[in-house]
Amino acid sequence: MPDSGIVKIYYCKIKEEQQVFSRHHISMFSICRVVGSKSLEEIKNVLPQEYYEQLVSNGEIEIFDDDIVSNIIPITVGEKGYLRLVLE
Repeated sequence: MPDSGIVKIYYCKIKEEQQVFSRHHISMFSICRVVGSKSLEEIKNVLPQEYYEQLVSNGEIEIFDDDIVSNIIPITVGEKGYLRLVLE
């Protein structure tokens, strides 16, 4: 697995939990903003192994767990918030 690269960190807030589109697709609607970036190596040191593997294989991951979030940046996301990590 690669240990180099930059991970862009987005703080997202769910605005609509069930946004209905044609053909009955349901999706959540979120607004996100960039709150920072870290090296992939820094992220590897604070993410559980399964989350890290998902980030590397998929290129991004969403994290809803406040305990994990607080290891990445000093905030709590609350009930309708989450972090989105994107590997660049």
